[in-house]
Amino acid sequence: KMYFTKVSKEEWVRCCSKLNPSIPEEVWLTLYDTIKLPTKGSKKSAGHDFYVPFDCVIHAEDGGVIIPTGIRWVTDETDGAKVLLLCPRSGLGTKYGFHLLNTIGVVDADYCCADNEGHIMAVVEVKKDLSLYAGDRFMQGVIVPFFSCVDSDKERTGGFGSTGE
Repeated sequence: KMYFTKVSKEEWVRCCSKLNPSIPEEVWLTLYDTIKLPTKGSKKSAGHDFYVPFDCVIHAEDGGVIIPTGIRWVTDETDGAKVLLLCPRSGLGTKYGFHLLNTIGVVDADYCCADNEGHIMAVVEVKKDLSLYAGDRFMQGVIVPFFSCVDSDKERTGGFGSTGE
């Protein structure tokens, strides 16, 4: 069984307050209630659309901008042989040069067990200024099976880059 759910209110506020300390905690709590879970545009869509949780303007000269989604992907499959790949919506890429800084986000099955509850955050960049509004679709997640040549006993403890040296 696999599903998307929100991270806890505590994780949402902790993350957003760290990224933007000038915004009061009460604002983040209000925004938490409006977070939309990913959806599919049609029954044959491969990707699950992710939504921007608040209005934001991304400027070409900004470099990377972090968008916390408030979402985590949970799977109870014991073999962990599926991965969630995050990709920009193609229209945004074509019109604005919108892309994820890590090109494609890889969310492993055990990421939901990370210290940050598996909070999916997108680090994005544009070539042409882009305004996104709360509820706009901005990236999509595709769940795919994969095969591995090597096994590991290492347990995940963190988020971005936590399994690397």
